[in-house]
Amino acid sequence: MKKSKIIILAVLLVIVGGTTTVFAASADAFAAGESFLGDTKSFIVKISTLVAIIGMGFGAIKIKTAGGNPQKIEMGFTAIKWSIFGWALVNGAPLIFATINKYIS
Repeated sequence: MKKSKIIILAVLLVIVGGTTTVFAASADAFAAGESFLGDTKSFIVKISTLVAIIGMGFGAIKIKTAGGNPQKIEMGFTAIKWSIFGWALVNGAPLIFATINKYIS
């Protein structure tokens, strides 16, 4: 199996395994699904924050250990910028979808 498929599978298992809701066959399936999605969303927010902090730390270390090399300094700033952008995109997506949904409904 390719490395990317293994990574995607691992991420999906962590997301599903990190949620606390268990589905059961009942008349309240929509409430269970809504609860599952809420748990999954909060888990993704926690993971994305952790990944952003790691990315910004990597960028900061790259800048501090650059030794005056402009390419390494730029690489560090790029890592920090993309970490912030990715975090904002992941955590801003519910706001974007809620705004779109308000106009569609």
